[in-house]
Amino acid sequence: MKIYINDEPVDIQLENEKTFKDLYQSMQAEVQKHNKFIVDFRFDIKDSVDFISKDIDQLTLDKIENVYFYIGDLKEMIISTLHTQIQYIDDIGSTLFESEQLTQEEINNLKDGTKWIKEVINIISTFFVVPLHKIQVKMPEKNYENLKEHLNKFTKLIKKLNVENYPDIRQELIQTLRVIRAFTFQYLNQLLSNHLSNEELLSILEKFDSQIEKIQNKLIEINTNLQTGNDKIAMEILQDILQKLELYFFVLMSTSERFKDQLEENFLELLKELLTILEDLSSALMEMDIVAVGDILEYELNDKLSIIKEYIPKLKKLLTGSPILEK
Repeated sequence: MKIYINDEPVDIQLENEKTFKDLYQSMQAEVQKHNKFIVDFRFDIKDSVDFISKDIDQLTLDKIENVYFYIGDLKEMIISTLHTQIQYIDDIGSTLFESEQLTQEEINNLKDGTKWIKEVINIISTFFVVPLHKIQVKMPEKNYENLKEHLNKFTKLIKKLNVENYPDIRQELIQTLRVIRAFTFQYLNQLLSNHLSNEELLSILEKFDSQIEKIQNKLIEINTNLQTGNDKIAMEILQDILQKLELYFFVLMSTSERFKDQLEENFLELLKELLTILEDLSSALMEMDIVAVGDILEYELNDKLSIIKEYIPKLKKLLTGSPILEK
C-alpha cells in the first residue's frame, strides 16, 4: 500500500495499524502535533476487493492499493467540514421532501447525522466573536432566525422522531433545517472570502467561465423535466447545479469585495440580485415548490448568468493585476 500526503508519496512505517480506521487515527494524531488536520482523504481499493462505503471502519489495509490524505491548517479543515455539512444537509432535505414515510434505518441515520451537525457547529462556534445563542441568521424571506433556538429545536425533534410521528413533524424538521443550512452557507462564504488567495480565486473563476454555458443548458434540461412531470430527475440535477453555483458565487463575492472600488455599481447590484435568486431557489428546493423552481430557472437565473459571463474577463484582469482599459 502506498500513502500520499497532498498528492506527494511518503514513506511511513506502520506499526500496529491493521485497518483504515487505525491508520486515519494515527495520521490525525501525528499531524495535530504540528497544528495541522486531515482536511480530506480518499483511497483506491484493490481490483479484486468488493467494498461498500458503510464498511469503512472495518476495511483492512491489505485491501487498499493507495491512500491519499490531504493535510491543512485549522481554517482549511473548517472550510472542508462546512462544505461536507452543506452537502449532508441537502441530502437530509431531499430525504424529508421526497419521503412521506421513513424507515427505521433512515431515522437512525438521521439521529446519527444530527449529532454530527450539532458537534460541528459547537466546535466552530468557539471561534465566533458573538456567542452562539445570539447568532441571528438572515433568511431568504429577509427575516432573521436565532440559530441556537433552531439547532435545539431540530435536535429535540430528531430525538423524539419515530416511524409513526414522522408525518406530523416533517414540516417542522424542514423549517428548522433551513435555518441551519442558511447559517452554514453564510459562514462558509465568510471564511472563503478571507481565506482564498487571488490565484485560487482566479483558478475557480476560470473554471466557472468555462462551465457557464454547460450550466445554462442544465438549467434548461431541469425545466424540461419539470414540465414533463419528471420532478425527481429535475430536483436531482438541480441540487448538483446549486452546489456548484454556490461555490462560484462565493468566488464572485470574494473577488468583488477585494476590488469593489474598481467595479461598477451595476455589477455589485447584479451580485445582490444573484444572491437573492440563489436563496429563493434554495428555499423553493427545500419546500419542493416545483412552480417556483420553474419560474426562477426560466425567468431569472439563466439571464443573470449570461450577464455575469460578460463581467468575468474584467474580474480575471483584476485578480492577475493586469491593467484594465476603460471603453
